[in-house]
Amino acid sequence: MDIKKFGRVVLFLGLIIAAYGAVHITLNRPVSPKQVSTGSWEDGFRNLGNAIDAASENEDRKAKRQAGIVIVAVGGIVGILGGGLMASAKGAR
Repeated sequence: MDIKKFGRVVLFLGLIIAAYGAVHITLNRPVSPKQVSTGSWEDGFRNLGNAIDAASENEDRKAKRQAGIVIVAVGGIVGILGGGLMASAKGAR
């Protein structure tokens, strides 16, 4: 395998890694708390509990989104390296 083909493989690998990170970011969007309205005095307590659950879930999702951003960045760097390999192979001929 010559350098140009290797650079193409590295470029596509970077694109796949970046797409994987983008999926992590997309699937972990924030959730909104569920509102309960039955007309009972207990609704306030249920809504408070739902808000706390949603806040906890959003903190977990925020950490996963931040990890996805790092994955996208690594994929971009790998893709740039692959593109650089392809360009350097073209210039050597």
